[in-house]
Amino acid sequence: AVRRVLQRFKKVSLRTLIALLVCSGFVGGLLAYWLGQRPSNRKCHRFKARVEELLRRRRRASQMTDPTFGDTLGLVYSRKRVSQSWEDFLDAFGFPKNSPIRGHVRQLFSRQDLDEQLTGLFKALTGDAGKALAKGQFECFSRGIRGDVHILLNKGTRIPLVPPTSEDSQWIAEGFDSAFPTERPLDGETFLGVAKLVLLRRVVRTLIKSVGFERLQAGTAAPLVIDVTVDLGIGQPPFRLHTVAPSSAPGPISGERLDLITE
Repeated sequence: AVRRVLQRFKKVSLRTLIALLVCSGFVGGLLAYWLGQRPSNRKCHRFKARVEELLRRRRRASQMTDPTFGDTLGLVYSRKRVSQSWEDFLDAFGFPKNSPIRGHVRQLFSRQDLDEQLTGLFKALTGDAGKALAKGQFECFSRGIRGDVHILLNKGTRIPLVPPTSEDSQWIAEGFDSAFPTERPLDGETFLGVAKLVLLRRVVRTLIKSVGFERLQAGTAAPLVIDVTVDLGIGQPPFRLHTVAPSSAPGPISGERLDLITE
């Protein structure tokens, strides 16, 4: 009796296996048919177009192209690593990984008191730390950035920070909602990384306008004092950032802790 049951089980299993193979082959063939084996088929073309559009939307949703330098430098930021977007910015401009300037920025941006200041700025902009930053509020932040850069102990070299570019303003008007949709808003945590990137971009753009791109890449021969404020113009105390960036030209002293110097 046991032998008959085993033989019957073997026959059933064999038939089931054959059926599964046939079905899987049929399904696989059907999928291959619909996924591109017949490019002239109208339904296949529509299916491919939908898939490609979905992939494009996902890529656009997870990436942000720099409004000013995206085309010239191929500079694209990832939503998955917004806190490190300033590193991507310096990479695009050719700053070495061991550059004193990069080390100084890393040290500055990792300070807890800076994060607390930026969180306070976010609260002042939104009125509630739990809310997301809206387009108009982000524009207020961008336009409220003021300050200057000058050589250490030489205030006669003071250079005011440049305003937002026309591309930046256009991106806020037309691209902000796509970059920060309702399901992925510009919340308090994301704002920390975005704000650091915006402030760094403004300083670097100022230096490029003053000394030129090639000279900036070659390095600055003297430490730079950077004063930045964000004036919201709504009766709120302005956000302030004061730091001394080290010389980035090759030399025996890196000066990574020049942020402790006061004039």
